[in-house]
Amino acid sequence: MVLGTPKEWLDPRLDLIDREAIEEMITFAVPPIANDVEWVLIEDTQPPVWTDFLGKVLVIQTWSNQSASGRVAPIAAQKVVDSFEQKEKIALVTIHTPQGANKAKQFISKRKITAPTAIDTSGTTCNMLGVFYDPVSIVVDKSGAVRHIGLRTRGLSKAIEELVGEEYNPKVIVKAFVPKAEKNEATTPFPPHAESFGVATNIQGKRAPTFSVEQWISEPVEVENKVRVVEFWATWCRPCVKSIPHLNELKKHFGKKVAFVGVSSESVEKVKSFMKKNKMNYGVAVDNGRKMQNAINCKGIPLAMLISSDNIVRWQGNPSRLTQSIIEQVISADSKETEVADRGRWKPKKAKPKK
Repeated sequence: MVLGTPKEWLDPRLDLIDREAIEEMITFAVPPIANDVEWVLIEDTQPPVWTDFLGKVLVIQTWSNQSASGRVAPIAAQKVVDSFEQKEKIALVTIHTPQGANKAKQFISKRKITAPTAIDTSGTTCNMLGVFYDPVSIVVDKSGAVRHIGLRTRGLSKAIEELVGEEYNPKVIVKAFVPKAEKNEATTPFPPHAESFGVATNIQGKRAPTFSVEQWISEPVEVENKVRVVEFWATWCRPCVKSIPHLNELKKHFGKKVAFVGVSSESVEKVKSFMKKNKMNYGVAVDNGRKMQNAINCKGIPLAMLISSDNIVRWQGNPSRLTQSIIEQVISADSKETEVADRGRWKPKKAKPKK
């Protein structure tokens, strides 16, 4: 067995907390799917168990219909599997996370997803796998051992090609996975700093520039003593425009928990005209003096800063790389919440007390 995943195969967008948790499973058998999932299957088929796929390369793809990357994930994984001539040696199972689980069936039907799909409404299965908001691919070899996790599309194709070529030995017994973590209370840490922090001075871990705008285009947004995302953008900047739907999704998800503000150095008229044709469901303002941008020597946009309520920049980089899980971690750390340092970050739904 050749261990190790080439760096170029990995998806750099995967949250590091998730990657570390999921990597614990490498060389072990995949934990069983909990009984409380709801399966979506093609007609006349039964819910699978992992041993059904011994002798095949198994791809497990987690996803959610609530994010752009999540919606693409099961379709992209299916395309990769379908690209192989030896399809009979490959299997795909997808797992929908609790996020947006109530809309999963509708999405599966609309997009005609045919792979067996487990809808994990409680988070129990996702916690055992170590997955959270980010979509994750887990590749299992013919003996049932996890070999690769968190791959980009090209990496997934390479991993399948590698494992399809390996001989299957039915005498090999793969050990069951036992999580390393033990239960104890721990304060949630802030997320690690982004390695790619944009064309600007890296001020992660340092005080944010004083919030300053010349005029609000939207209704004013209260940012004082709040977790906030401040993004520098422009109407002429294609990557900026491309990131707007993502920021809209983040704003919709977090609501009043997080303040989102997009700041442009263009004229009020230009930004207003742009907003008539493009929905921006978060705070928008202009600052012709570029006070905040100049304070961090920002030379390239889009650029976003995720700032905690104590005015410290906790994350900095391209807004398209700012994930829900990064923001969730800042919110938890900011509020000094304690959590059980057990496997998984989904909080199982508590049963309602009987009357």
